[in-house]
Amino acid sequence: MKHLLLTLSAATLLTLPAVAQEPSAPVQLASQLVSHQRPGAALKLSAPTLATVKKALAPAKALTAGKHTLADATRSPLELSYQVNGDEINDAQPIAIFEAGVLKQNGYDGYGLASLFDSDMLSRYVGNTIGKINFACWNATYADMKAFILDANTGQMLWSADVANPATVDLNQSGVLGGQPNSIDCDYVIKDNTPLFIGWMAKSTAKKTDAAGGKYDIIMPSYVDNTGAGQGAYVFVRTSKGQYGIATTASDVQDQQGNPYNVAAYITVETTGKGGLKQNDAQPVATSLARGIKSLDNAKTQVSIANLGLAPMKSFDYTIDVNGQQKSGTYTFENPVSFYQYGVAQLAAPLNTTIGSATGTITVTKVNSVNDEYTTDNDNVAAYRVLTMDKGYNRMPVVEEFTSTTCGWCPYGIAGLKRTSEALDGNVVLIGIHTDYQKSLGTDPLTIDGYADYVKAAATSFPSVMVNREYTGHAYNDAPTLAKHAATDLSEASLVVTSGAMPTNKLTKTFDVTTKLTFAVPVAEGDYGLSYVVTEDGVTGVEQLNYFKAQVANYTQKGYTEAQVLKALGWDKDEDLTYFAKTGTYDRTTGSYWFEPTFDHVASGVSSWNGAADLVPATEAGKEITLTKKVTIPTRTSPAVVNKNLKVAVLLIHQPTGLIVTGAQVAPSETSKPTGIDEAATTTGTAEITAKDGAFNVKAANATAQVFTADGKLVTSATVKGEASLPTFGKGIFVIRVTEGSHVTTQKAVF
Repeated sequence: MKHLLLTLSAATLLTLPAVAQEPSAPVQLASQLVSHQRPGAALKLSAPTLATVKKALAPAKALTAGKHTLADATRSPLELSYQVNGDEINDAQPIAIFEAGVLKQNGYDGYGLASLFDSDMLSRYVGNTIGKINFACWNATYADMKAFILDANTGQMLWSADVANPATVDLNQSGVLGGQPNSIDCDYVIKDNTPLFIGWMAKSTAKKTDAAGGKYDIIMPSYVDNTGAGQGAYVFVRTSKGQYGIATTASDVQDQQGNPYNVAAYITVETTGKGGLKQNDAQPVATSLARGIKSLDNAKTQVSIANLGLAPMKSFDYTIDVNGQQKSGTYTFENPVSFYQYGVAQLAAPLNTTIGSATGTITVTKVNSVNDEYTTDNDNVAAYRVLTMDKGYNRMPVVEEFTSTTCGWCPYGIAGLKRTSEALDGNVVLIGIHTDYQKSLGTDPLTIDGYADYVKAAATSFPSVMVNREYTGHAYNDAPTLAKHAATDLSEASLVVTSGAMPTNKLTKTFDVTTKLTFAVPVAEGDYGLSYVVTEDGVTGVEQLNYFKAQVANYTQKGYTEAQVLKALGWDKDEDLTYFAKTGTYDRTTGSYWFEPTFDHVASGVSSWNGAADLVPATEAGKEITLTKKVTIPTRTSPAVVNKNLKVAVLLIHQPTGLIVTGAQVAPSETSKPTGIDEAATTTGTAEITAKDGAFNVKAANATAQVFTADGKLVTSATVKGEASLPTFGKGIFVIRVTEGSHVTTQKAVF
């Protein structure tokens, strides 16, 4: 895992394609040190919308697979696969692979599948011999079938063997999947931890008919994959034109409604030797920047811990160290973490003894109360960065959405950004980043080249968001919560942005932007950079693929009313989702529905997505510096950019980690509000404060409590003798200050 990491300033990575997703994927922590992606980690998606409808409306029974002979119900430590308990195949359902694009990858093409086994998994098998490669292929006519092992870094063929008269599987008339897998002898020795593609390829000429009578070109026998990782690095398919190639986009491995498959084609690898998986084996794969006030010792770091052991990970012991300052403890998960999954833990982190930035380590010492059983090459150690301050500033959430007009579920993002703005009372920076998603359906006219590398590096699903490039989740369900969380974080800098007016002279192609910065720590030249993003509201005249309307049409054609479907899906509770579900025109060419929404927050221009083009000069702690920039006015042919609808967002980006520290977004001729000192991070006291249901609840013997808005306006106050509730009378960021004699307690919360 750590061997396949990338920093956010990198342009390339080895990963699976991004997928369109329903709002069910769990919120994940994106590393501030590195952006970690296990194969398929973001593909654990299922299709909750369809499942909800099936349960609520009880449509015709779907195909189910009976027990068959494709696997034993025991996972061997010597097996190289993405099975969890060895029984997934017995619960399998078939999946269809619909007309895919054609692409040759490293000179190999055909029909078949190769699973990617990454460096971290293979490191546990070094020295073992691969004895057999087992896979199942659909009942068809094959030619030139080969089992193979490829170097995933170079594409070099390391081993191959011809497969004559391959065994196949098929559905019987009852819809039961049965048959035999192929088991191919192999003598390849795993020499090191080089990532490998292991699989098979062939050529097929037979069309098949499924149990429902539908025609398809290729169908893959599959099994339930509880790791979400076994879908394979590349799926080899045959298009309706009889061409062969590799599926390279999510649309190649999803159904006609755009739902991705939560299953994996059957590939297992048997090895012999002294290596293999352990029972208790964890790896810290991502850590967040720990910020804290020196006098309070209040820093925390969020850590993603991957379980590479066969035993479910219930707990882990750890030590966090920075320059001899240490904290140790045991973290217990609410729900055990299964093999090849990861859990997120928030841990108290030690601060450095001096003000400024430092790098420390987190070491996993035990898993499930026993010593971590695999620590080769410090596999159980990860770096973390810590920023020690004597005061901190309020942080502005910056929400970047990954979206596309050819992504049928991406209207979720339109509603999600609106929800996020409302949840934070407008105190948030919103940026919608468009990209081409399904090129077979057309190009997205709102795409800009300046974000291309960032999308490739960071986007794993659509529509998704990254908040301050630190937290990632679904653009509808998760965005408001993640933004609220980021708003309660500390920031090491205050940032105020003033935008000049748009020029009246059409020959002038730029406008002036002034940024005032004050840091709480000393800053060296190049530690930080500024990214200038021009966004546009009110963009119309662009067609958006709409699976909401397609879903409703699908079920109304089966006899359900529109109201029944909306209620079953929960779309009747949001006026935007209701609008999406009722709006759209059917297009016979693409076989789906399209509509023309209004797009806000569209990224229409960017100076440099990582801030590397506008580095911040060295400065002292507490000293205000002023930086100016002539920002280019974006142009676009169709639809044309409307200058009066433009805003500029200035993002402060920490260069060593790639995270967005804070930001501001203003319209022309406007100045952003000062972020201000985070009072909640600079004072201590004894009162007990909780924030819930639009109010601060205070317990104190004899105190005065005051509630302020983020910009310092007094909202309410009360004398507390025992317990009192102080309402905020609105949404947004609020700070409560409780004074008990000489003791002061403050706390910040987002409502």
